[in-house]
Amino acid sequence: MTVLPVKKVTDLTNQTPGYRDGYVSGHEAGKMLYADANNAGTTAGNADGLNGLKQADLDGHTQGYQTGYETAYAQGKSSYDTDYKNGQSNGQINGAANIVTDNSTKSTGYRAGYVNGQIAGHKSYETDKGKGSVDGIVAGSAGKAAVDLTGQTQGYRDGYASGHEAGKMLYTDANKAGTTAGNADGLSGLKQADLDGHTQGYQAGYETAYAKGKSSYDTDYKNGQINGAANKLTDNNTKSVGYVNGQIAGHESYEIDKGKGSVDGIIAGSTGKAMADLTNQTQGYRDGYASGHKAGEMLYTDAKSSGSKAGKVAGEAGQETSTGLRKQTQGYQDGYIDAYTTAKASYDTDKVKGTVDGVSEGLAGETAVELKVRTAGYTDGYNLAMMPVKKLTMHKQFKAEMLDIPMV
Repeated sequence: MTVLPVKKVTDLTNQTPGYRDGYVSGHEAGKMLYADANNAGTTAGNADGLNGLKQADLDGHTQGYQTGYETAYAQGKSSYDTDYKNGQSNGQINGAANIVTDNSTKSTGYRAGYVNGQIAGHKSYETDKGKGSVDGIVAGSAGKAAVDLTGQTQGYRDGYASGHEAGKMLYTDANKAGTTAGNADGLSGLKQADLDGHTQGYQAGYETAYAKGKSSYDTDYKNGQINGAANKLTDNNTKSVGYVNGQIAGHESYEIDKGKGSVDGIIAGSTGKAMADLTNQTQGYRDGYASGHKAGEMLYTDAKSSGSKAGKVAGEAGQETSTGLRKQTQGYQDGYIDAYTTAKASYDTDKVKGTVDGVSEGLAGETAVELKVRTAGYTDGYNLAMMPVKKLTMHKQFKAEMLDIPMV
């Protein structure tokens, strides 16, 4: 119990014994009442001070109560304020770090200060967390590694970490979508898509997959083109788009070259020329040339046969070569000339023989022989010589007879 000073005992020197005895006993009783009231005020003041309450209105309370209350309240309130500041400081620190603590054993002042500080600290934590989350999402969705967060607040670090993870998921999803699209475009041989407006993850996935897909397409296209140009056609149900497109393009080239080769082959074959050296030509040209040359040879052979027949007839008849021969095909000309030359030589030989026989028989005055079985050359030579010689012989004979001159 706290005992506070009370008023001094009044000087009772001049008082009666009765007064003095009554005063002393009354003063003792009053001190006890003062002490009790003072203890009650001390208890109440201490409780209000430690709980941070506003100082109570003491009107109507005894002096002892008031004195005890005021002194205890001042001490309790001072303790409350100190604890409040400490709690507020720790609460703000822990709130900014998103740390929750058990303060059930702490004073009322500390708990009140802690709650107030934690609210302010957690507000700062959430603000920093929001900033960190935005930065983390931006970095993660761009495929960037997490930055060094050493100097950042706990809120920023927590926000950045969760944001970066969320950003990485966004990046991964976008990357997968871009990979699928890029691979499809590349394998189809399409032009690379315009990636403006797409996320970094989509662009990165698209570009990487497109490059691989386009490389595969180009390789398959080249293989298909080679086989198509060589007229090696395959079942394309199991082939890639690149191979099929390449084979189509290659086969178109094959057909074009084949057409050119066919024309050249026909020209060469129909003019009686031998096959050209096709070593450095394409397969299409070689195939076309070979078939064209064969067809040309057939044309040449047919024309040569016709020319040969005509040449033989003309030669055997001793005719001059036709003036229109140059207008005929090479095959016709070659056949005509070869046959004509042979037949004309035979004609000329037979004509000489016929001429000799005709001269001989004409000089002998013989009758002309039957020439139906003779060649035209022999017949022409015989007739050419027989009749003039015979006439000349008969004329000389008549003249000799008339003049009686021996014939020479």
